[in-house]
Amino acid sequence: MSKVKTLIQWTEEVENLLMKDYGITTGDCTDDKQLEVEFNDGTSPQEFVDFIADKRDLDKLHKGFYA
Repeated sequence: MSKVKTLIQWTEEVENLLMKDYGITTGDCTDDKQLEVEFNDGTSPQEFVDFIADKRDLDKLHKGFYA
């Protein structure tokens, strides 16, 4: 049996990845509508974070900066 993620869980994963890798939140780089579209399209949290990083030309933080 597979575990189905909710939009809230998916968004929390995106938030965690953004903070860990770039020190930003979803509020800094996207909106609720876009989050819902990506979730419904089946985009993984990592794929979406990678897309945002590429689109906004973000540089990753040094490891451990916010860890």
